Amino acid sequence: MRKYPKSGNKKLKTYDKWFSRYIRLRDTNKYGFGLCITCHRKCHFDALDAGHCFTRNNLSTRFDDKNVHAQCHNCNRFKGGESEAHKLRIAHRYGQETLDWLTKKTSSMMNLLPFEIKEGSDKYRELVRELYAQKSARFKEENQNLIT
Repeated sequence: MRKYPKSGNKKLKTYDKWFSRYIRLRDTNKYGFGLCITCHRKCHFDALDAGHCFTRNNLSTRFDDKNVHAQCHNCNRFKGGESEAHKLRIAHRYGQETLDWLTKKTSSMMNLLPFEIKEGSDKYRELVRELYAQKSARFKEENQNLIT
């Protein structure tokens, strides 16, 4: 059973792609290395996911950049996202008020209209290009496909 119409699903996947790239670029240094939000393991861009503290199933927090951070594959894929550790890091990084706000936001229903999905996708595509430009020449050479 699909959650979205077929055409909307493709557009939402595009939005997810650009948002994920943005999060991972945002949370890595100019050489493409960053720390996992939950275990603090140093990983290369390719070994990081955009880990959601509150699951992607909830559209109200799915594309909230305070809910999503670079997370190693192990924590995100095999340890269920380590949501309790992720919550602690959010509270430490942004304050308890932000964590409380995100928690409250997860209980609200939200639908994204097609134009909102397109606007979000375009916004993060542009942000990816800006962050990509700040990375080292070696990173750019190894990851040319990121901006296409």
